[in-house]
Formats: sequence, structure tokens, C-alpha cells
Amino acid sequence: MINRPKNRFILPSALLLVLLCCFPNQPLAQRYQIRTYQEGDGMPTNPVFDAKQDSMGRMWFCTRVGLASFDGRDWEIHSFHPNASVQPQALLEIDSRGAMWTLSSLPPLRLSRGVAGRWNTIPFVQAPILDYAAVGLEVL
Repeated sequence: MINRPKNRFILPSALLLVLLCCFPNQPLAQRYQIRTYQEGDGMPTNPVFDAKQDSMGRMWFCTRVGLASFDGRDWEIHSFHPNASVQPQALLEIDSRGAMWTLSSLPPLRLSRGVAGRWNTIPFVQAPILDYAAVGLEVL
């Protein structure tokens, strides 16, 4: 029979103590940098109706003056029609292929699709609706 030392927990306890001292007591989760942007910082308008991030990391915002994007440095307002006035956008989706879809918030209702910086508007049949609210946009 082999005699084992009575202090068999010394080595595991010492190892645990070393590990606790070497690692910080804070969680190792990623910390996110958060900054709030307003009109004074270059954002087109303060109210934002929808926001998404694309695969390149650019942020897209539906605002009162249309669709705006932010690349981390510069703001850009996107126009869907070369001769049209800016129209408020209510909803935004990005499909599995990376195309952007927006839905306007004021009549006439417009659905626009953007790919590689080019925008196309999909015509709607105008119905005699006196009052409506867009509550969702799902791209299949």
C-alpha cells in the first residue's frame, strides 16, 4: 500500500490561486463603444424610424429626410430618384443577398431596392386609403 500525503489538495488549490490572480476579475466579454449622434454631429435628423448595419459595417437609418448612411466618418443622404424630392423612409430591411429595401412613410407609398449604390423604385398600385401606417417590411 502506497502512502499518499494528507495534503493532496495543496497542488490543485495553488493552481487555482495562480489562475485567479493571473486573470482579471472582470468578464472577458467584448466592450462596445457607444456614441450618440445628433444633427449637430452631421446626422440628417434626430428622429430615426429604423436602423440596420450592412455587411461592410456601414449603418443605415430611415429618417424624416430619407435614407441616410454613416460609414464611421461621413454621413450621406441617398436619393432614389434623380429628379424627385427626398421622401421620409419608415422601414428598412437587408435581404440575404445584401440588397437594401426601404418603404416610405408618407403617401404615395414607395418601395425601393438598392444594390451597389443604385436604387430602383417598385411601383405600387395606389389605393384610395385615407389613413395608413406601415408596421412591417419583410423581404422573402
